Amino acid sequence: MNKHRLPSLAALALACASLGPAQAGVVVGSYDPQFGPTLPELSYRGSFSFNLPDSWVDYALSHNNDFVDLTGENIWASVNLTLFETANPANAVSASFNMHVDLVEIDRTLLHLRSWSSFSAVTPNQLNGFAAANFNQFSFQYDYGLPQLTCLHCNDPDPSSSAEDVQADLLGFDQLVFHRDDAGQGRLGKDGNGHDLGLRSTINDQGLVVYSQAAAPGSGQQVPEPDSLYLALGAVAALLLIPRRRP
Repeated sequence: MNKHRLPSLAALALACASLGPAQAGVVVGSYDPQFGPTLPELSYRGSFSFNLPDSWVDYALSHNNDFVDLTGENIWASVNLTLFETANPANAVSASFNMHVDLVEIDRTLLHLRSWSSFSAVTPNQLNGFAAANFNQFSFQYDYGLPQLTCLHCNDPDPSSSAEDVQADLLGFDQLVFHRDDAGQGRLGKDGNGHDLGLRSTINDQGLVVYSQAAAPGSGQQVPEPDSLYLALGAVAALLLIPRRRP
């Protein structure tokens, strides 16, 4: 199985360096799944960032609830979405947009973001007409931490057609979140080599999301949490992915 590591270690170091104390509660991420068998030549990747002040982690604790409703708050995620040909990643088209952060899920044991949701989907016109996507139109939504791409009237872009919408099945989903507190410190501490630990999630063959503490690729340490199994709508926001693709 081929692996494409989109961010280099140098890029990762630069991203981590940018998360200084001045950026309180910052969450920065990237994602990179394949669409699935309906559009086997299509993959998508991108990034997002938003600030989540410590007060919302405290709110989850004080209310004894993992989920915090932010629909009335002015918290926005800056999102980039790129569609690309799986076999030729250089053949790509991108769009950038903002999404309101409507709901966050906090792991009250680890005091760490587990997932976020935006209740309204975005339909970026910049993605229309991409040959590797069979010229389909797409909508995008973050749904309990999963970057959900939906092909509208799939393989028949005519809005008046009876073709069904098809949602990506997130093949190769693998992401790792690094969530910092208001003081700019990683919420999971560091590994033995001084690298920040994040909360990694992958979807296994049973459709469960498996969580583990992990350092960035190349830092030489991973700390498993074998009891952390959740349904597929429990995936977390990400800083770095280790994409896995079919040959």
